[in-house]
Amino acid sequence: MFDTTQPRTLLRNTAAIVALSLSIAGCATNTATPTPSVAIPTAWHSGTVDAGSSPAAWWRQAGSAELSALIDQALRDNRDLRAAAARVLQARALADEVDSERQLQLNGVAGASRGRDTVLDPRSSRVRAGLQASWEADLFGAKAQANQAALFDSEHAELARQGMETVIAAEVATAYLDAASLARRIRVGEQSLEKLALAAQVASRQFDAGRLTRPEVLTRERQHKAAQVDQAGLESAFRQRLFQLSVLIGAPAGELDPKFAGLDDLHLPAPAGLLPGELLERRPDVQQHLRAVNAEAARVGVSRRELYPRLVFSWDNSQERARIDGSSATRGVALGYGVTLTLPILDGGRIRARIQVSEARLQEAMAGYEKAMLESLADAETVLVRHKNAAATLALTEDSLRLARENANHAQRLFLAGQIDRSRVVDSELAALQAQDIRLQALASYWVAGVDVLRAFSGTLDADGERAVQPSAT
Repeated sequence: MFDTTQPRTLLRNTAAIVALSLSIAGCATNTATPTPSVAIPTAWHSGTVDAGSSPAAWWRQAGSAELSALIDQALRDNRDLRAAAARVLQARALADEVDSERQLQLNGVAGASRGRDTVLDPRSSRVRAGLQASWEADLFGAKAQANQAALFDSEHAELARQGMETVIAAEVATAYLDAASLARRIRVGEQSLEKLALAAQVASRQFDAGRLTRPEVLTRERQHKAAQVDQAGLESAFRQRLFQLSVLIGAPAGELDPKFAGLDDLHLPAPAGLLPGELLERRPDVQQHLRAVNAEAARVGVSRRELYPRLVFSWDNSQERARIDGSSATRGVALGYGVTLTLPILDGGRIRARIQVSEARLQEAMAGYEKAMLESLADAETVLVRHKNAAATLALTEDSLRLARENANHAQRLFLAGQIDRSRVVDSELAALQAQDIRLQALASYWVAGVDVLRAFSGTLDADGERAVQPSAT
């Protein structure tokens, strides 16, 4: 602390220190964010499939009020999303904490002491109370860079939360649609069991009449038992899907009893056109990794600026009362202010090592970013192909079901005309039910593939279609 009785000397020294610091500050430069080396295609390989950014809250356009309500509940009550929201709050609070270091620091101080510094000094007592202030000039932008890194961290957490919302919505839709398909397949299975039981009875009567052999009767009974096993598997899978759905929406297991209303009119909205590069700019997981790269680039700048001087201004004002034993007390105000310049000279390589660590972390973050870009592009291509194949498979199963039903109707007419026996009719009806079950499986695959397309092409959009997280300045 400079002597307050010599203000001119203090001002001259302060001016000299500031001038020196400003001259060094002119040499400081910001750390540029590296450019990824991933080659982004200009079009999709699966160009025959229309693809693009999913509409915000696409589930509200699907035509099922029950599905929409379940996804809305999951986005409100899912525990993973609550944890992600808490991480966003943490990141924002940490950003505020880092920003506070750029502001003036003011502290109230108070203290009391009694004794003596050496055996030669008289015993004395001292009581003081006052204010202390300090402020570090951010001449080289270290604190600004640290604040920028913290802001990128908070955006990273927010994008992670948005990406989780996209995944949770898709998982709820997938579980719900799978459960709906299983519920329908269970009803078809019940009809098949009735037909198989009838077929076993007909076979038993034909055996008694000498028209069938015992192995043929046993075959019918075996088919009935096997169908019962399959039916039990369907019911178990259905319950498991409901339990999974309960966890996703944050409800206790066993309380969920969906009605699967509106599925006959279900329509998953088709995304509008979007190019690969545009997709990467919208996907939360890709943008999340980009924020990590930006944050690490800012931290490289912070570590490099440790090589530069630090300039701190301080001020101290306190009311003091002091007394030496045997004398009267003295009261007064102690005022002091000053400026301090520190410059690292020898640190054993500590700062250089920190710079190398920061640069290595930046390289790691960039590798993660490039991997996210590659995975997102591959994910988009995969779901487009899967959706196209699912649509083609569904069309084939619908044709197969139509033919099987026509055959069952024809067999019924032949039976009424006395041209075939009852077992032939039952077999044709069972074939139609089997075709219906296969068609339901294909329909579920088509639904899930549609949800995957909406998930893969979802962007960082809010309900109004605007960017939920705007890119920060790098």
